[in-house]
This record gives sequence, structure tokens and C-alpha cells, in this order.
Amino acid sequence: MTDSLANGVYRYAGLLEKGAEGLETTALATASTLSLPFTQMAYAAQSRGNLEQAIQYLEKAAKLSINPAIRGGVDELRRQRDSAVGKSP
Repeated sequence: MTDSLANGVYRYAGLLEKGAEGLETTALATASTLSLPFTQMAYAAQSRGNLEQAIQYLEKAAKLSINPAIRGGVDELRRQRDSAVGKSP
């Protein structure tokens, strides 16, 4: 249900394409709040061992939030995925 709402119903006013950088303070706070479902879904996907889906969710969260920890999480999940398949960064 959450996936359907987050990916199919809400439109995010183009923020998933443009990113949240440059928004004024109130809009940035709202966009950051919208990143929370994607972050939660990323953790759930990771706990199920689905790194690809976790990465996709965190990439969307990173577009909606300027939190550097989210971007760091994307990088870490990519490293985990790449090491699992024998690729080097």
C-alpha cells in the first residue's frame, strides 16, 4: 500500500526529477518530510535483502531531502550491492 501511494499516487511537484536543492526553507522542510516513506521503504527492502529496491527508494529520498546521511546511505548500499556481485567501486 505505501509503495503504491509513494510511487503511484503522489506527484511531488517535479521534485523527484529536479531535486530539493535551492528550495526556500519551508518548502525544503516539506520536501524532506516527503522523503521519509521512501527512507522507511528502503530500510524494509534492505532487511529483506533486496538491495536494488532499497537503492531505488533511497535515491528518491535523496531527491526530496538534502540530508547528507541519505546520500551516504545510497553510496553504502551501492557498495554492498557491488561487493555482493564481485564489482569494485
